[in-house]
Amino acid sequence: MKIFRVNRFMFLALPAIVISVILLYAIFLFKQSYRWVNIVNLTLDGIILIYYSLKFCRDVVFDKKGITLITIPKKYRVPKEQIKGAVYTSFLTKIITENGSFYVLTSSKERYILESLIKDVKNSP
Repeated sequence: MKIFRVNRFMFLALPAIVISVILLYAIFLFKQSYRWVNIVNLTLDGIILIYYSLKFCRDVVFDKKGITLITIPKKYRVPKEQIKGAVYTSFLTKIITENGSFYVLTSSKERYILESLIKDVKNSP
């Protein structure tokens, strides 16, 4: 069993930025704009936070039978037969499964580590 842990600073950067935007918006701009604009902005920020918490993994656990993707609210177990592949970029890896896609924030060096771990799982007997 191997565990890939996402750098906590990278994982918490986007939620911290969105929450600070919400707070700054509520403090400075809430009284100076229209009510419907406030509702739309806060709703969009909330949707971004919910999507991030459901689709971005903080830990990925690898074993011979598959992978376990750990997000903030729950764990998703994906057998190796359901893993369709992965798309790698310098800061983000998209793991494609039959039930949907999950994202892992990576650095350029961690990308190669994650790529080799996924290949090991798919090629294991």
